[in-house]
This record gives sequence, structure tokens and C-alpha cells, in this order.
Amino acid sequence: MREANVRENGRFLSPAPQDDCPCGSRHQAQRCHRAADHSWVAERPPALLAGPRTGYSNPGCYARSRKDCDEELSREHFITDEVLGTISADKKVVMVEGANWQGPDAKQKVTGLKSLSSWMLCRRHNTALWALDSMASQFFRYFRDDGLDVMRFHGNDFQRDFTLVSGRYLELWMLKML
Repeated sequence: MREANVRENGRFLSPAPQDDCPCGSRHQAQRCHRAADHSWVAERPPALLAGPRTGYSNPGCYARSRKDCDEELSREHFITDEVLGTISADKKVVMVEGANWQGPDAKQKVTGLKSLSSWMLCRRHNTALWALDSMASQFFRYFRDDGLDVMRFHGNDFQRDFTLVSGRYLELWMLKML
């Protein structure tokens, strides 16, 4: 969750405990996502796969060892499509260096976003992991925007934005990337 332009409260680098929680619940932060020690608590991610296990292992799916695939493969980007779009200046190409397919002596190469995908997940797993991709793209957009704000910093008069990120979601997304 994100709250833009948090008021300066002198004690916290986030909304004060008595302020409304950034989640939009209209509860005070201390009664919602704020713990007694003033740390922030993000919600646990829900189960990614719903419904009964399929018992099928699609030979083309990276998650086939779970034996919970469907029969149709779908295209998946090696790095989340939305994250690639966030780091791309024109949302069409990115600079790639050090990828396995480039070889050991390869230099930076301009690569189209669409070419950075493959038929590597079944539709069931790709759909289940979409929530992680969405969270990661939000995180990287906020991270980029905060970095730009820091670069524009002059004096002490700048917008203070607060972002609460679920470490569990981010960890699951990074495991997906592995």
C-alpha cells in the first residue's frame, strides 16, 4: 500500500499511529496495520493456487515437479512484463547484459520486451503467479519514483511518500524469478 505526501510528524518516517491507515480502511494506523512496537505489518499473501490438485505434470512447465499443471502452456516473461515496462524508457525495449543466451563475451544489447519471454509455464501456474507479478511491478514503480524524488531533493521541502511492501509477496516473487 502507498500513501503519498505523508505529513511531517517529527517522530515517524511514516504516518503517525493516530493517523488513518494507508490501506484505506479509515481505521487509525495503530488499530489496523501498525503493531504495538510501531512497526508495520503487511497482510499474508493468499494461497496462489486454488481448487483441487490436477495430478498432471506438463513437461514444458517449470513448475511441473508440483504435479499440479494444466495441459496448455502460456508465454511468460523471464522478468515480469510489467517490471520490464517500468524499467524501459519507451515500454518496448530494454538493455540486456549478462544473460545466459548472450554468451560470455557479450556486450549490452537492446532487446525487445516481447523477445524476453518463452513458453515456460502452464496456464494454471502462470495465472496463479500473476498476483506476484502485479505486486512486483507496483514495488518497482514506487522504488523508481522514490529514487527520482531523492534526485530532485533540494533543502528539506520534499514530498514524503510512504510505501508498505509485503516481504512475503516480494520473497515469493523473487523465488519465482529463480
